[in-house]
Amino acid sequence: MTPGALLSRNNLARDILFPNIIDFVDPSFDPGEQIRDVNTKIRAGLDIGAATIEQAATSGEGQMTAANIVASAEDFNTRYASLVGWQEAVRRVKPTARSAAQFDLLRLVQDDGATTAAQAVDVLLLRFLHEPVDSKARKALVDYLVDQIGVEQLAPAATYAEQPLRRVAHLIMSMPEYQLG
Repeated sequence: MTPGALLSRNNLARDILFPNIIDFVDPSFDPGEQIRDVNTKIRAGLDIGAATIEQAATSGEGQMTAANIVASAEDFNTRYASLVGWQEAVRRVKPTARSAAQFDLLRLVQDDGATTAAQAVDVLLLRFLHEPVDSKARKALVDYLVDQIGVEQLAPAATYAEQPLRRVAHLIMSMPEYQLG
């Protein structure tokens, strides 16, 4: 277990528990900056040749060299093929709906019989860890959850307890005991 792997595991846990659904961009439908730029230029009225030329490479006197003309033509072919290929892919491929992981930690802890913050922490500890934690760590998690929901009983906090439970789960998944499991 390296520090980088540890950080990656914690970030994965955070991304699953607290997905960024506002800034989410489906990577399957992101053509990249270059294709997006060519498409924007074409939609603005430029012809395909003008839209695909970034900046002509010239010799010292401002003349196009033979090598630059060939390179420019290859650039055109590559950009145009990428644009057309992307348009065809978007036209033909049915998108896969993507959304954040759907789970309800409050229901999960309540289904296991938890009615208090302490019992909820115990359920989450049993779910995520193979070994018990010391009483000081458990107390810190219980105190944190009680502080977050404002009461010791789960029922009065049922409408807003999901986020605090997710934060507790993230804390558990960040503990050294979780990394050993």
